[in-house]
Amino acid sequence: MKNRGLNFLIIIEVIALVIVVVFGGVYGGVSRLKSLVNGSSGSTEAVADAEDQNSIDMNYTPAGSSDDADTEDGDNEDTSATDGTADNAISGGSGSIGFSDAVEEKLSEMTTEEKVAQLFVVTPDELMGMHQVTQAGSSTEEALAEYPVGGLLYTSLNLQGPDQVSQMISNTQEYSQEAVGLDVFTMIEEAGGENHSPLAGVDAGDMEASPAELGESASTEDISTAAENRAAYALACGINTILGPVADTAADPAGEGVTADEETTADWNEMTYGSDTLDVADCVESDVQGTQTAGAMAVMRAFPGMYEAADDYSAYQVGIDTDVDCIQVSAIADEDLTGDTELPCCLSSDAVDYLRDTMGFDGILMSVDLADESITGQYDTADAAVMAVQAGIDLIYVSDGFTDAYQAVLDAVNDGSIRDAVLTNAVGRILSQKMD
Repeated sequence: MKNRGLNFLIIIEVIALVIVVVFGGVYGGVSRLKSLVNGSSGSTEAVADAEDQNSIDMNYTPAGSSDDADTEDGDNEDTSATDGTADNAISGGSGSIGFSDAVEEKLSEMTTEEKVAQLFVVTPDELMGMHQVTQAGSSTEEALAEYPVGGLLYTSLNLQGPDQVSQMISNTQEYSQEAVGLDVFTMIEEAGGENHSPLAGVDAGDMEASPAELGESASTEDISTAAENRAAYALACGINTILGPVADTAADPAGEGVTADEETTADWNEMTYGSDTLDVADCVESDVQGTQTAGAMAVMRAFPGMYEAADDYSAYQVGIDTDVDCIQVSAIADEDLTGDTELPCCLSSDAVDYLRDTMGFDGILMSVDLADESITGQYDTADAAVMAVQAGIDLIYVSDGFTDAYQAVLDAVNDGSIRDAVLTNAVGRILSQKMD
């Protein structure tokens, strides 16, 4: 009798166990089915849970330090919130951005080394390791074969006359095409006027008035025409990118919060369109339209201000709404944007997120010179280059120490400190401007 009762209890327990297993499996299956349905319908919650681009740790530690990541190879753990990298997307944390078929195909063909090189803007002098490069021959060909950089920034030292400039840049583009099948962004800081017009020296003529003069007396139509004329002449010489317009308002050289000496700030003010934000916004809109109508890439400078933080970002927003191609991000520390009193905006994911998600900019972001003392006073240029890419900057300008910066970024990509999605999105934006 005792055995029969024991057997009955065992049977009851087995039946209960079967019920638990069956219903647990059904519930799990239903849960998985619901997740798949939510995922396929584009649920932003599912995307955010999987990979939140705004969860970023900017405490970059140079390779070889004692704080190396201790995640073992083969782990599939989601590190999007802790690995010091952003997706560099406009919003949603969706990993890689979709590009045109041509761009996607080109990305698939490129080596990691080629992609990393495309992130950099350097001077021809820095690329060649020479002073005052004025020709492009076999040495340029070899340099671009090793480092097919995304952009070359020319100064008045490199420009001697229309024929010389055209031949130098024509050769350069030929070598870049041979190396990686892409043109180079050939850049110049051309604002017009007496002090900020390298092209005036090439043509031995006047490249219109300065922005400060135009902003004081010219109509918006005149400003657009002046920008279009400058860009058209630059393109005729082979220069396809204008570092301008400046969207800053003029700063008081002795004002509170100004981070440069009076002479430097006054010189910068000559490239601004004035001190009234709304007037500057109208001028910036006209400048961008004129430059891009001519067919050149416009680089609006230098968010959120070069030597003092802007009170508001109206002029920058107008430039974004005008579909400006590229925005240069400055090295100024703006606590309102970054939550940090010392971190340069061009190294800050928060500043990038604000431009992307709040202001809606989906074009190219470019850093100021990472070899400038405003950066090197706090960071090694190579470390700053890695931080800039991690923050979501697409084009990294380095006037000195390029090879070290390139190697640091390449190492960071190879060891996972910069994720593939970050590199792909940055290079994809660059290629979209070059190819689409």
